[in-house]
Amino acid sequence: MLYCPADKKIYATADSSAPGALANSVSRVNPVTGGIEASVFVGDDPRKIIQTDDGQFLYVLTAKDKRVCQIDRATLKMSLAFPIDDGFAARLLIPVPGLPKAVLVARYNPMTSPTQDNLRVYVSGKATKPALSCSDEVGIGIDPSRIITNCNYGSSMYVLGATGVMATDTARSFSGLYSTLNANGFGLIIMRDGEIVDPEARQILGRLPDGGGAECIDPVRPVVYQVSSDRKPIMRAYDLRTFQKLWEIPLPNWDGHHDPAYPMRWGEGNFAYVDGGYIVVADLQLGPPANWVDLSVARSAVPKNALPGRVFHYTLTVKNNSDFPSTGAFLTETLPVGIEVVEAKATQGTALESEHVIRAELGPIPAHESATVKITLRIGEMGSDGFVAVVRSYDPDPNTANNIVAPKPAK
Repeated sequence: MLYCPADKKIYATADSSAPGALANSVSRVNPVTGGIEASVFVGDDPRKIIQTDDGQFLYVLTAKDKRVCQIDRATLKMSLAFPIDDGFAARLLIPVPGLPKAVLVARYNPMTSPTQDNLRVYVSGKATKPALSCSDEVGIGIDPSRIITNCNYGSSMYVLGATGVMATDTARSFSGLYSTLNANGFGLIIMRDGEIVDPEARQILGRLPDGGGAECIDPVRPVVYQVSSDRKPIMRAYDLRTFQKLWEIPLPNWDGHHDPAYPMRWGEGNFAYVDGGYIVVADLQLGPPANWVDLSVARSAVPKNALPGRVFHYTLTVKNNSDFPSTGAFLTETLPVGIEVVEAKATQGTALESEHVIRAELGPIPAHESATVKITLRIGEMGSDGFVAVVRSYDPDPNTANNIVAPKPAK
């Protein structure tokens, strides 16, 4: 299920075990009244449901039919359905930013051992080429058009677009399965064992103290939520700034044998989750949301064809473009292989280098003010997978388009 802020409704799939007309359908649910306002049949065994970034369409994956359905959200009418071609089935859908008629499908071939996994973008139901290899999990970076996945030769960063999926690099291998969660304005990936990963730098930043992945990101706070089914259902909240537990509360087990799953935030302080085929809604009184900020990062010029041994300087500038102060920000700069860091100095906070990644903890940045990091490097043998600078705020930052400076992939 998912929550749509535009109409403040929940959209949920129901499989063949649902009663009557709800079977194999997508329904619009009013979370305030609990009523089902409308439903649309989509096919056998609907699973994953996503919405486009503009809220125009819903996309639903039907497992047994091996197809993807496009639904007009406003009318809740199916506008398109297309099969997953080449004998593949699908396990994951990701919207393509800025292209409501395009969707990324993570596919697999169930007839091969081990299964063959790849990614393909479909535009208006038509498959683009090429299909690029991946693992069975895909993570999203701070720029929602940049995704990361594991493959046989390491972890790869791909860029989505109308023409398909383009590779940017396959360096800095990072083992393990990635969760598909992405924190609002953070661009961090939460792995299933609770490790917090920076997908651009391929670094572990921390770990949730109780282990296990987190199923829900708070859209207006730097908080993630986890539902644990160890002996009794519990919901936990963790601070994404410190990775420490904020609180935990018991959850009622409504049907007595199914564990609560798929937690989801809706509205200002409300929560919903699935329990035994029912959607349970609750008011957790989470308090007022944090102020939204708009951080950006810019880089001064770096040499394109410098001789080995040369020392050069450049500056990264982080600016708070909003009317509210940022309570904290950190900057990462991923460097090409073969670059030696001579010095990294921030105008505030600290800047340290580890494994070809410079991380600067910049602290609070007042409204419309800036902080800079001056970097001095010595060129060895220039690699091809940098420079990539990413700034993240400890406050909600919905405009992530200016939070990253990355090279454009070769076509």
